[in-house]
Amino acid sequence: MKEDAVQRAVRILYESYGGQWYNLSQGFRPGGARHGTTRQSKGIPDLWVFFPNAGFKLWHETKRLDVDELRPHLPKLENPWNELTTRRALQLALETPAIYARATTCLDPGLRMGLYRKKQSAEQIIFERRCHATKTNYVLGGVEEAYLWVTASSLTMGRTV
Repeated sequence: MKEDAVQRAVRILYESYGGQWYNLSQGFRPGGARHGTTRQSKGIPDLWVFFPNAGFKLWHETKRLDVDELRPHLPKLENPWNELTTRRALQLALETPAIYARATTCLDPGLRMGLYRKKQSAEQIIFERRCHATKTNYVLGGVEEAYLWVTASSLTMGRTV
């Protein structure tokens, strides 16, 4: 799954728990001297999410894992992983949201976080540390981490504004 698809799934999850979000991931500047630079301040996460009924707010930095990061950790003797024997077959299967979700939940949460952390820029690491220092909610990762956060926060599905 591409990162924008993971982010879309994260937004849907937050909405189902009454979350309202602002998307700050505006992509990169195309061409020219500033090609590849973001339109936001470096380190700003992708989503700013409010839960008005619960009084919570959080930053969410969306990350996704690619086939080469997931493949070594999948249980090779279980379906569907035992049938996806080539890198290409697994890559195509991972474009399906349900298969991607199943693959990422096969990973131990600590391992998954370690893989996500390797993808953070220096500025994103600094932003996360500042959030923790000021007791500001910060989520790094995909749908699994968003779900863990709403569960730990005792949010109830279906609570909307």
